[in-house]
Formats: sequence, structure tokens, C-alpha cells
Amino acid sequence: MNHAINQNKVQLNQPTRDPFSKNKWSHREGFDSTTFFLNKYHLTFTQTSLVVTIMVRTLLIVVATSSPSKKNNDA
Repeated sequence: MNHAINQNKVQLNQPTRDPFSKNKWSHREGFDSTTFFLNKYHLTFTQTSLVVTIMVRTLLIVVATSSPSKKNNDA
């Protein structure tokens, strides 16, 4: 069992150019790491962009709420 898992890891790290290979992450795909990440966590592009948007908005809200307090302290 472990041997088969190790073989899969080797195939993921070293993409093959063999056209008959069953390796999904072959060199023919443009975005190897991105595709692997999305498939590993079963995320669609829409879900990923939504999460990124929420993170960015949260960051902007934190920056916006912390800035006025600093200005008031200076005044």
C-alpha cells in the first residue's frame, strides 16, 4: 500500500511525457500545481476566487478600521 502511494508522489513531482501514461499531472497540462491544488481540495475556480475575495475584503476592513484610530491619537 505504502509503495503504491510513494510511486504516486514520484509521478506528481516528476511529470512524464509518456503519452500512454495514466499520470493526470503530465507535462501537457499548463498549470500543474494549480490543478493539483484545486483537485486535491475539491475546489472549483469560483470557490477559490470567492475565498480570496473574502480574505482581501477582510484585510481592507482591518486596515480601514485601524487607520482612523492612529490619526486620532496623533491629533
